[in-house]
Formats: sequence, structure tokens, C-alpha cells
Amino acid sequence: MARYNPKNRGHRKSLATRIAKMLVSSGFSLDATAKGEDVYERPVDGTTARVRVLTSIINGEMRQKDKDAIRVCAVLDTSGSTRGLVKSTRINRTGDTDAITARLLTAMRKTYKIAQKRANDPGFLALPATPSKKRWVPKAKKADSKPKTARRLNTAVKAAAEKAARTKSYIEKRRADQRAAFTKGMLVCHMDDTTNTPGLVREIDDSRNRINVFWLNTQSAIWEWPTSIRPITA
Repeated sequence: MARYNPKNRGHRKSLATRIAKMLVSSGFSLDATAKGEDVYERPVDGTTARVRVLTSIINGEMRQKDKDAIRVCAVLDTSGSTRGLVKSTRINRTGDTDAITARLLTAMRKTYKIAQKRANDPGFLALPATPSKKRWVPKAKKADSKPKTARRLNTAVKAAAEKAARTKSYIEKRRADQRAAFTKGMLVCHMDDTTNTPGLVREIDDSRNRINVFWLNTQSAIWEWPTSIRPITA
């Protein structure tokens, strides 16, 4: 048997005829209400279930697309409604005609047995019908997130700069307050000096936050931090 070629119309017609005959001989009948393709179905004995074969046959020949597989499934009719009983099995139309027909027949028999078992299983019937999958909705484009990221970054940088400015301003004010406690010509001593060894304030440098003190005991001038000296009070 030659390999099935979906681009060959003769192959498509031959396979369609072969499958239709096999379905009819297996107790299946054409569903006249189906649209788009020929659908055959067969009731499952002792149940209200049906095995359905979606053949991919249109106008007496298979669809040209080889990706469009034949599908076999089963449904259950209860109280005027229909629910899925056995999910679809795909039979790809590849290989030779005999192989395709054989795979379809195997899938039909397997689906029939599963449907017959499930249709008479109260435990299975008590399970909720599988809900249809929600349509996937893409998230916002990544491009939209870039301006937001940039805005957040700019806000963070601005906040950090403002915080640094406030910190710098506070430090400068505190240092100015410390220097304000001293004037030129004032007598001072080291903060931890209990003997009050005197020194004379000669100069106050605001830019460096330093005070130049001439220490009388050593006869030398040294730049001191405002926090390291204190005024000598009478």
C-alpha cells in the first residue's frame, strides 16, 4: 500500500471512502446535524452515551491539511443535556491507508469500552463536568512597564537626593551651632581637660568647621574640632 499523500486528491478520496465504509460496517451512522465535516456516531449499548468520530471528510474527500487529524470521543446525554464522557483521541493521517484505518478502529473500540464503563459508573458521573479552558488573555505589553519603571526610578533618585540634602543641611546647621559657641579671643580648654589648661581662640574657619587655638602651655597654634574644646567659664 502506497504512503498516504494529503496533496494527492485521489489519495484523499480513497481514504475517505475507506473510512466511511469501515464506520458504517462498525455500526456507525452519519450525523446529519453536524456541520463543517462528516461526523459519524454510534450509541453505546445499555447507556445514553455515544461514540463520535470527527472524520475530517468534506464533500467525499479528506481535508488536504495533513495536520487536521481524525478525532474520536464520547459524550453522554442526560436530562436533556450533553456532557463529555471520553476526551478526544487524535488519529493523524500519516503512513499508508491500512495503518491509518487500523489506528482509527483501535481508537473507536477503546473509546467505546471506556464510555460503556464510565456511563454506568455513579462515582464518575458524580464528578463535575470538566470546565472549558479560559481564553488566554495576554498581559500588558512589556513596553508599557518601561515608563513605569523609569518613573519609579526617577522618584527613588529624587527622594534619595532630597534625603541627602536634608541630611547635609542638618549636619551643616549643627556644625554652625557648635561654632557659634566660640568667638575670637575666647579662652578655651580641651573637652576632657579637668585642669582647664587654657588656649586662646585665634580664628574660626566655617568652611572647614575648624577653630584655630593658641595653646598657652605649649605656645603653639593648632586647628581643633568645635566638639573637642569648650569655653572656660569664670
